[in-house]
Amino acid sequence: FLKKTYAINNNNKYYLYYRLNITANNGDTGTQLAEWELFKKQSQSIAFDSLPDKVYGGEDLPLVAVASSDLPVSFTVVSGPASITEDDEIHVPGTGAITIRASQAGNNDYEPAADVDRTFTVYKQLQAIVFDSIPDKTYGDAAFMLNAVASSSLPVSFSVVSGPASIDANTVTITGTGTVTIRASQAGNDTVTAAPDVDRSFVVNKKVQQLTFDAIRPSLKTATVNLAATASSGLPVVYTVVSGPGTITGSQLKFTDEGQIVVQASQPGDSIYAAASPVTQTAISLGLQSLNGV
Repeated sequence: FLKKTYAINNNNKYYLYYRLNITANNGDTGTQLAEWELFKKQSQSIAFDSLPDKVYGGEDLPLVAVASSDLPVSFTVVSGPASITEDDEIHVPGTGAITIRASQAGNNDYEPAADVDRTFTVYKQLQAIVFDSIPDKTYGDAAFMLNAVASSSLPVSFSVVSGPASIDANTVTITGTGTVTIRASQAGNDTVTAAPDVDRSFVVNKKVQQLTFDAIRPSLKTATVNLAATASSGLPVVYTVVSGPGTITGSQLKFTDEGQIVVQASQPGDSIYAAASPVTQTAISLGLQSLNGV
């Protein structure tokens, strides 16, 4: 039994036939012929289009890849939130980096192609908040509702940045006077970014109060007169002598001589009430002679 090895140069031809002439070693000149068909598979490669980054939402993204063999290319998701549809499109239910692999397994004529991967990123959607302005209020006004919407249609939350107010859901209750700033926020979710906060400010004005000051009857200069003024706020009234012969202690007017005394009632207000507009009354202090008509 004899064995011999031959080096075959296919010269880039894919199907080659080789014929061997075999002579017996006993000198027999008879020729034996043997013929083989040698087969070599072709190599192939894949051209896979790059995949652009995108924002979450919208239509599925088509995949485009071709093999140099013209054999069909298959796609698989290597990583990331995606799936491949029957139409070779990427369906993206989430956000993040996604890697897709294009493959061609070959056949009787072609070797498998080297896999080609493409990676792209799906970004979260942007959103914005529209927050209605808030008109100025007066202390004592009823609780009121806020109105703000996010372009994503996700619910908006509210918080008090500063000022005398409290919030329950979207209802504001005024707790004092001054400037109040309310913030509207939307934190986003797996597919939507957090919206930029939007602030709205308004002023809670002090309540208005009014004074009622009873007239002061003429009295002898030796008399002490009780003054009677009230504020609609219920706050204490302050009395002062604007002009004339008299002094005031608390709410009592004491004459110091005959004549006219102008008394002013005022209420300076507090953290809730604005100062009242002052009210004056004129008192007449009489001597004994005036009283007797002398």
